[in-house]
Amino acid sequence: MARGVGLISEPYTEEYLNRLLREILKANGIPDFGAQVYLHGDLTPSANATPDGGIFVNLNLIGSLKTEASVAFVLAHEISHFLLKHHSSDWFVDSQHKALTGVQTLRNLSQMKGTPLEGAGGLGEASEKLRKAELIGSIAFDVSDKLFFSAWGREQEDEADKLGFDLAVGAGYDPYDSDDVFTILEEHEVELQQSRDEASTALGLKSVSLIGLSEQQVESNPFFSGIAEGFGKMISVISSDHYSVSERLDARDEYLNRFYPNFDTSNVISTPWERDSDHPINDLLKRYNAASESRKALREGRVAAAIKFASASIGERTKYHAYPRIAFFQARMAQNNADRAQKNLELAMKAEHVAPVVYEQLINLFQDKGQYGKAIAVIEQAEEKSGGELPLFLPHKIYSLVKLKRRADAVALERTCAFEYQVMEQSCKEALRSKKPGNTEIGLVN
Repeated sequence: MARGVGLISEPYTEEYLNRLLREILKANGIPDFGAQVYLHGDLTPSANATPDGGIFVNLNLIGSLKTEASVAFVLAHEISHFLLKHHSSDWFVDSQHKALTGVQTLRNLSQMKGTPLEGAGGLGEASEKLRKAELIGSIAFDVSDKLFFSAWGREQEDEADKLGFDLAVGAGYDPYDSDDVFTILEEHEVELQQSRDEASTALGLKSVSLIGLSEQQVESNPFFSGIAEGFGKMISVISSDHYSVSERLDARDEYLNRFYPNFDTSNVISTPWERDSDHPINDLLKRYNAASESRKALREGRVAAAIKFASASIGERTKYHAYPRIAFFQARMAQNNADRAQKNLELAMKAEHVAPVVYEQLINLFQDKGQYGKAIAVIEQAEEKSGGELPLFLPHKIYSLVKLKRRADAVALERTCAFEYQVMEQSCKEALRSKKPGNTEIGLVN
């Protein structure tokens, strides 16, 4: 599955989704407050609402819906989270507090004294490593919040479902056409939960293993493995208030039978992509699935197959898209063909919305080649497009300045990092000591 690989510019679908949202709001007497629907290059069947009224609908979900009523329900449900002010609710704030509490736990562990560790080394030696774990935990929460913490609790989902049904009915849609949505969610329910559990475990391990210890050291030492396991469990607990699809369907039927017992419409409207096999959405899904197969083949060591799938993922509509280009980049790198790999990143840089993972991969590639001036140019391009400094790339910039013998500039930037972005302080210090920043593959899962 592709996650965090940027927005997709597909005018036909975007215009359709935004027109549909405006019609739903207008039919229910809700003033146009600037809500906007965006198509997200993500193969997980889900959607997310943001505190400013943005709705991000994932490619795989929207492409799987067959009726306009089902699309209307998705949009109505997501905008309901905004209308109900769920982002400012006690639940949302509490979920973030729990995550930061986990980070605080790592801080407390880093301050412990006298705990015996492997060999002759004491906790003093590990204290610095555990302090880095706190930083990594903070950054992981910051980068991966959509993976772990965007799933609402059952109360919020129930409220959004009910208001979503009301809004859909108010716009003339059959609320039972939401069957299409729930069927898709049910088919992927186990897969999504497994993905969340695996990611929780992986992040728990990274909280220790990415601070200079090998996976074997972590697993063989009760102290470090305990920290990794505890952090992973903390993440799972935060996202454990799961509202199953079967429970949501039961609640839906009870609600509709009570408030809309006689509602019925035979006016079923198919989605544009269901009516037209040549619709852009269908082509995009085919290309993105090919990119996913390419990355899967690469993980299995089948480089030739990865190249074949990656080539199939590139078409006129996807020639600048992050996910297919990253897949092709990685396949070319597996061929030891860095120059052709680089061309894929350069093409992805031409996208209207450049995904952070593209910048990061290109920065790392230039640094690996010793082309530090070019790495800085990419960082500055990203900063220009975003309108300011990007904390995640500060260590890369400091490291490149050091390598270019521009130490005074590097020191000044490291001080800015320590003062304004404390969570990045250690990474910036290490970059100033000529330690190359790691490659996080921001948001890229499968």
